[in-house]
Amino acid sequence: MGEGDTILNAVIGAAVGLILSFLPAAIVIGGALAGYLQDVPREYREGAKVGGLAGVFALVPVLLLFGTVGSFLLFDIGPRFDGMFTFFGPILLLLGAGYFVGGGALGGVLGAYLADAL
Repeated sequence: MGEGDTILNAVIGAAVGLILSFLPAAIVIGGALAGYLQDVPREYREGAKVGGLAGVFALVPVLLLFGTVGSFLLFDIGPRFDGMFTFFGPILLLLGAGYFVGGGALGGVLGAYLADAL
């Protein structure tokens, strides 16, 4: 499909990860597909790169969705919880980004390994 085309493979992996988001490790599956489609022999770093990029591409719509919903919730519950959201918001953002990018990179390595083995 997109053999060696990093952006296309990352977009395909991100789309699959978002479509399968009802599964617990969906971003790993999307990253694995991206790493498999990259199909560069014996290059697990390339698989990790395209898988991590798929995680970044999948993270963007999730951040937009949660940012919109979170802003409505913050507006609704008022200023009593502003400090809590100010403190925990960046922590949750970093944890979520680590999950998406790290899970995608892990899946990319697994996908590159599968492409090598098959």
